[in-house]
Amino acid sequence: MVGSALRMLEPSLGGQHIQLDLPDPLQLVHVDGPLFERVLINLLENAHKYAGARASIGIRAEADARQLSAGGMG
Repeated sequence: MVGSALRMLEPSLGGQHIQLDLPDPLQLVHVDGPLFERVLINLLENAHKYAGARASIGIRAEADARQLSAGGMG
């Protein structure tokens, strides 16, 4: 889902650096796919808007927790 959200936003992110920190393998969680993807898109759009074009956007998931974080760094 993260990859799908990034592909959808690729044109509007304008080449902004995205840093992924995802464990391999990712823990399986049951979510409403379209709704969760919309949440990811909103988080990424907000990070892009408020962090600025030169900042790096980070996406991180914990291996032992059901937590995903996204934010601008810079």
